[in-house]
Amino acid sequence: MTTLPHSIQGFNITHLDKDWKLATVYAAYLSPKTPQQALKLIYHGATTGVSENWVINTRRKLNEMGYIIKVTDENSNTLYKSDIEPLVNLILSHQKDQFFKENGADKIIKSLYIFLNSQWFRDFFKEEYFYSPIRHSDMTVYGPYANLYIKTPSGLNQKLEITNLSQRLSHLLYDIGYYSHNIRWDTISRFREDHNIDESDMKLGEEMILLGDFELFIKHNKMNVPSNLLIQICSIIKFLAKKEYCGKAPLQLFQKLFQSGVCCFIPTNISLMFRLMPRLPDTPEFLDFGFIRKMMHSQSYKIDPKCITHYLSGAQLGKDNL
Repeated sequence: MTTLPHSIQGFNITHLDKDWKLATVYAAYLSPKTPQQALKLIYHGATTGVSENWVINTRRKLNEMGYIIKVTDENSNTLYKSDIEPLVNLILSHQKDQFFKENGADKIIKSLYIFLNSQWFRDFFKEEYFYSPIRHSDMTVYGPYANLYIKTPSGLNQKLEITNLSQRLSHLLYDIGYYSHNIRWDTISRFREDHNIDESDMKLGEEMILLGDFELFIKHNKMNVPSNLLIQICSIIKFLAKKEYCGKAPLQLFQKLFQSGVCCFIPTNISLMFRLMPRLPDTPEFLDFGFIRKMMHSQSYKIDPKCITHYLSGAQLGKDNL
């Protein structure tokens, strides 16, 4: 039975926004970790000389609340992860009432769970993204990762302290949805026949549910990724990143979307759900895909075949690229 709007408010990550400790520890465990790994993430690599009791107590509280679940039970190396349902409920709380009455809503929600519970999505909360956050071409930090670490009173350590967690996650999801929606549209309209790409979002969702594993789903579809299209889009991003009026491009986000091919195979009905989410206020405008599409037709740019692996990773960033 489809989840109804009134039943998705109680178990929702918005309830963690009032307590930075709850929000921080929940975010730390979005990528599965042992308690020691979580402590290392929260204290920017340090595990000695730091205050760990509040982290332990907060994890226990979140476990009792159902927000963090135990994956394995191996004494000191027990693996925990944050339950994804409170995030699903946040997304559902932004949907219109009509969505819950539509045929197939149950399947869309099931595929949404599979996507958000994937390692592909959870990887956004691994150490590499907190320590070296996604950046724009001018090296400013991408909104959801900005200003997360503060100095402890002693000044000896830095500490992860997350406020507005629901808005940070909404911002990330919005951008994933916006870019994936546009790239999938171009993939279908230009490469459907050449790459055997099914334009039915319902069939994509059903395949995802049948496999029950998003990584396996992407592996099955990877051969149909139109690499030429993604290289073309990437080359245009490299060109447009120098134009202040086009909006900012979170480079490593594009790299993650492009290298995996995920941007071509997120069902449109899920991307549209993400596009109903709010972005963080007072953050730079996202790169407008309308400019990318105009550049596709103008052909006034140079193709860079190494764009995805080099430029988007930041390897080619520097004075000449800003």
